[in-house]
Amino acid sequence: MFSINHTHIRLLNPTGWGDVGFVIFQFENSRKGAREAIPHFDNGIKFWTDTEIGGMIDEIYRILDEIRRAA
Repeated sequence: MFSINHTHIRLLNPTGWGDVGFVIFQFENSRKGAREAIPHFDNGIKFWTDTEIGGMIDEIYRILDEIRRAA
């Protein structure tokens, strides 16, 4: 998600979004009753290009096709 946000929001409008950091909140059930929000920030991570993300998706489908053929 960070790479997609970076490419399609931040890079398309660097004046408006260039210095904005993104955060994704992961909500988990807690044994204490209230759900906990765990923040994941985009500080210091590698951003993938659309081409790299497309290649990763293609690889997943290739592997799934191999598994399907072997079953």
